[in-house]
Amino acid sequence: MQKRLTYFISTVVIIVLIVGLINDVRAFFRKNLSRFYTVNFSYYTITEEVRSAQVILCGRNIEAPVDGSVSYVVDDFSFVDAGTPVAFITNEKGHINVLSDIRGVFIKGFASEAYESLDEALAKASKFHFASVDRLTVRKGEPVGYVMTLDDFLIKLPKKQVNKPEIKIEISDFVFLDGKKVFQDEQFSYYRVSQFVKELFTKDTIKIVKETVYGLSVPESALIRRNGKYFIYIVNGTTVKAIEVVVRGYLENRDAVIELEDKKFEDFPSLIVVLTPGFWRDGEIVGAF
Repeated sequence: MQKRLTYFISTVVIIVLIVGLINDVRAFFRKNLSRFYTVNFSYYTITEEVRSAQVILCGRNIEAPVDGSVSYVVDDFSFVDAGTPVAFITNEKGHINVLSDIRGVFIKGFASEAYESLDEALAKASKFHFASVDRLTVRKGEPVGYVMTLDDFLIKLPKKQVNKPEIKIEISDFVFLDGKKVFQDEQFSYYRVSQFVKELFTKDTIKIVKETVYGLSVPESALIRRNGKYFIYIVNGTTVKAIEVVVRGYLENRDAVIELEDKKFEDFPSLIVVLTPGFWRDGEIVGAF
């Protein structure tokens, strides 16, 4: 009987020591590795990338009058008047100017079709293809460049991704373009955009604004997932508190944009978020190491 009692007491002592050791280890990690982050409430733009976008322009190609080597005298996306030299061609006969025969924006590239109006462009949109090119040599009749004659243009987008009557395109943090759908077929939606920006040619994708969210942005490591729901730990007074959130999207740096289910916390200008939730439990006192 005495042996059993001794064994029982020894077992309890060992368990207590192990639990104490575990708590000491957790306390060590919390003290040395815990990270907190003060984040302000703000408005965030949530976008969706569309890779198969195509710009459809009105304008025409500028063709080479002779064979030879090409040297451009205007920059890409420069405004030119009719009769303005855009390049010169050098061959054994000398230098020959290449003139724009129309007024508009010069682009180093060429189009498969020439359109005078958006109605014509829309009617033949399936035939339009544009390729950027910076030629070194040309043969007579080949395009040296393209002149866009209207600021208005069409954007062709996959209908399965974008099919709203109106869209907003994010060019940068401060530049947005509005688009209005003018036509759709089985595969594509066509939007009229009334402001030309070169970024639509220089980027591989365009960003369509999905929504604007008032909330917080936090690293993905701060998110806790339980039973299909998301939570974050915040410092509420002197304790850690779990609050439920909804993930609305992600920023380019992969920070999550979240809305709080408990709206009373939005009365505060900022919150202290626990970036290392694995070291904490809901209700634990901050600083009790």
